[in-house]
Amino acid sequence: MNTTLELTDAPQPTKKPRSAIWQPRQPVFWLLLVLLAVSVYLTVLQLAALISGVQGLLAALVLGGIQVVLLALIARVLPKVKGRQPASLRLVALAWGGLVACSFAAEANTAASELYGKIGLSSFAASLSAPINEDLLRLLGVLLVLSLAWSLGRLTVMDGVVYGFIVGAGFEIIENLFYALHSTDFMATVSTGIMRLLVGFGLHALWTTVGGAALAYCLSRRQIGLSARWWVIVPCMLVPMLLHAAWDAPHFSMFTVLTFALLFVYYGLTVTAFLLAVRWGRRSDAALLA
Repeated sequence: MNTTLELTDAPQPTKKPRSAIWQPRQPVFWLLLVLLAVSVYLTVLQLAALISGVQGLLAALVLGGIQVVLLALIARVLPKVKGRQPASLRLVALAWGGLVACSFAAEANTAASELYGKIGLSSFAASLSAPINEDLLRLLGVLLVLSLAWSLGRLTVMDGVVYGFIVGAGFEIIENLFYALHSTDFMATVSTGIMRLLVGFGLHALWTTVGGAALAYCLSRRQIGLSARWWVIVPCMLVPMLLHAAWDAPHFSMFTVLTFALLFVYYGLTVTAFLLAVRWGRRSDAALLA
């Protein structure tokens, strides 16, 4: 009896936690590796073609660093449960947004722009192509990260909120870096960078948060055997895409004040949708904890 008690009471060896990223049995793991490798190559080529001088590069990096800090502060204050959204998966989400989504979207947007130019819609090229190419590529990244997170525990809407924001933030950081590097001198680079910071800051991150929340909601229901309600994704994808299209649409008004007023309305609607997604995520986490 004493021997049994001693064996029972003896401390058991702790099981080594499984890595959130290293899931070689999951096809999505290998898909991520391949796409990340290809996107690194594409990003290097795209950057090499844009860099024209040391001063412009330094200015772009400084302005990019400011944006990184601001987006990181927002990501930090998002409500999170301790132990959820491991750092490794957050890093994958950032890499997907900044490397995969940005590099592939740049190629797709260029091809679409040429096509729209041939049919006389060049002024609407950005409004028609960017919401489809960029938004869908970012949401694909959120879906892949959530697929890896699936095996780590119960998903909630907040997982989609956090990963969606990070994917969008990575995309926006690299995209703004590309825009800044298009300028040929130091002052032009600074002017472009400041304009991208002040007008529409964080839009890609906010838009992707909304769609990411819907993806996590559907997957979390599927995870526990309920109907996924995939239709929820439709409005949560269409609203950001329509706002994106409206933001990139050509502004025909000769009054600058009216143009900025419209942009202010679009930005306000985006922030409202983002806050609703965060609230949805908080309620989802509260329900899980309860």
